[in-house]
Parts: sequence; C-alpha cells; structure tokens
Amino acid sequence: MSIVVSTTLGNALLDLIDSTINTNGPGSVQFATDSTFSTVLAEITLNNPAFGSAADKTIALDVDPALSATVAENGTVSHFRFRDGTGAEVLRGTVGVSNADWIFDVVVWATGGTIIVNPGELSVA
Repeated sequence: MSIVVSTTLGNALLDLIDSTINTNGPGSVQFATDSTFSTVLAEITLNNPAFGSAADKTIALDVDPALSATVAENGTVSHFRFRDGTGAEVLRGTVGVSNADWIFDVVVWATGGTIIVNPGELSVA
C-alpha cells in the first residue's frame, strides 16, 4: 500500500527534510558499499540550502556550485545517506544502475576517482 499526501503536506515534508539536512551548517551525503556504512567510498558536502523550495511535492538538489568528491576507497556503491551539519543521519536509500533510489551510470568506484552529482530531485506521492 502506498500513501498519497496532499500537495501542501508533501511540500511541507520536503521542506522539513531540507531544513533538517541544513541543521548546524551544510549537510552531506555519503556513499557506501552497504547499509551499515562501514565502508564509505565518498562523502560530499552539500550546498546550504541543500535543496530548493518544494513545489508540486518535489524538491531539486542544489548543484550550483557543483557537488563532487574524490573516491576514498575501491568498491561498489550500494547505499547513500544524507546527514545534517552535525553528522546525524536524516535519510538513506539505495544506489544502483537501475531499480534504486539514486541512479548512477557506474557503481564500481575506484580510489582517486571523482564523483560528480548531477541535478536530481526528491519527491513524495
């Protein structure tokens, strides 16, 4: 079963996610090899605010200036999590080339490589 919310509630929820990520300074997004985040392949400091204002139950990731990081370890990325400025987790999801919350063209990352985050959106139904 999926839950559908009104546009007003959806926008409020998404703006709350953004303001929570921005708590105590800019937040970050980590990319890891599994859901325990024992091996973090890359971490990117987000712009502040991390997202634009919600509209039509969608918020767009602010990628200007560009968001990028150097890969710290070799591995296959499978999970991401957004953290606030204190490092507390705000939300998490899966990474893949398809059927995942965050889609990348390549999920096998090599140490020293550069990860660049393209424009993306969060939305609610």
